[in-house]
Amino acid sequence: MADEKGSVTIPLVDYLELRNASDDAERKVERTRAQSRHLAVLISSLLKVQEVRDEIQAFNARTSEAQFDIVDGRVRIELIDH
Repeated sequence: MADEKGSVTIPLVDYLELRNASDDAERKVERTRAQSRHLAVLISSLLKVQEVRDEIQAFNARTSEAQFDIVDGRVRIELIDH
């Protein structure tokens, strides 16, 4: 592997855009985490109805993207990496 030390010169405006993009991405990650927590709470409150449990099992059988599980009366959502 080549020596990776060195330097790069880019315009300041490009650097600031790159830094802002990183900040925006971090905010979006945090927002997605918060939304998933709220979604888990909502679904957990719906679990009091047995039909919803049956629907979750049916959903899990149809999807390869995520699995829902009921743990201590709360929904746990696990995304499946491919």
